[in-house]
Amino acid sequence: MGVHLASTLIDESLGMNFQLDLSRYANLSLFFTWFCIPAFSLLHSGVVALLEFNFPSL
Repeated sequence: MGVHLASTLIDESLGMNFQLDLSRYANLSLFFTWFCIPAFSLLHSGVVALLEFNFPSL
């Protein structure tokens, strides 16, 4: 009985941790999508504008 209870508790806590990890990864991917990609595209367009400004022949 005690062993079964302990294994059930461990299973439930592992399940909770797994769900927490999943939500953490989901939040990270959302953060990456909404923050890093626009920042990268802004940076990229800024670099392109700088290059075109400095080297109009390109």
